[in-house]
Amino acid sequence: MDMTGREHHKYILEGFWQLPLQLFELSEQDVLRRAELPLDLFQQRSPTVTGDEIYRIAIAIDEIKANDPTILLRYIQTMTLDAFSPVTFACVCSQDLNMAATRIAQYKPLVGPARLTVNKTTDNTEITISQQEGYPPLPRFLVLYNLLSLIKIARTATRTLIIPVSIAVTAALSAIEHYEAYFGVPIQYGDSNSIVFSAEDAQRPFLSPNPAIWSVFEPELQKRMTEITKANHTSTHVRACLNNMLASGQTSIDEVAARLSMSPRTLQRRLRNEGTSFQQILNQLRQEMAYHYLLKLDYSSQQIAYLLGI
Repeated sequence: MDMTGREHHKYILEGFWQLPLQLFELSEQDVLRRAELPLDLFQQRSPTVTGDEIYRIAIAIDEIKANDPTILLRYIQTMTLDAFSPVTFACVCSQDLNMAATRIAQYKPLVGPARLTVNKTTDNTEITISQQEGYPPLPRFLVLYNLLSLIKIARTATRTLIIPVSIAVTAALSAIEHYEAYFGVPIQYGDSNSIVFSAEDAQRPFLSPNPAIWSVFEPELQKRMTEITKANHTSTHVRACLNNMLASGQTSIDEVAARLSMSPRTLQRRLRNEGTSFQQILNQLRQEMAYHYLLKLDYSSQQIAYLLGI
């Protein structure tokens, strides 16, 4: 996702963010002020944030509670599965951790800028946590939350004290001994943030699989994923730019590419991969707008040509 996609793509702010603030007496105002976000964000009916704003919230919590580095660990230990995002909760209805992790990875883009990659072998299942394309590395808070969530899901859904084979992180952790005690293994430093489960534990049956609940959630999740994919298409951003630029006569690919923070060559390549071209998008938009002006407004052909940048 390029910078333009990051700026336009919005995530629904899940209740997860408010719950730990209440549990650990964090001031919503302090967190939002430090994150440079509207102070009434949590009171809005359906608050939405960009991926960058999620980063800022996570960093703000981490900074405010710098002297209490186990805050996230205590939160995970006290939470129940229904406190997770709807996407994660729905995936917990799976048969085992392999299926749950695969589903979470598939729908993770709906809830934030983190990405899960699941690699299954005959010996183990490795789940790697990283940022979506175009984002900087995930803040430590988000990495820890995802690692802790995976072990919480595995243990709660199987009612077994599952101990992972290994855990690796890319950045140093404060109070690491507390996290190692919870995970049950030493935390290693490496090139990726990952957790590895044995094949036996990854295939251990969840005690409350619920295909009926999943069948209710899945169509809506698929619909939302389709909407996100379409919104993130380069062609969508090109069309939006041209829509704002036509009347000024600025319709060159160089000008649009500059607004989208990429080179004209990169823009052409991305559009080609989506089965279209800059000229096709421009011609289609001009045609649609011409019909609109002719049918809805009392403009002369000369005025319409001016509005279309011709």
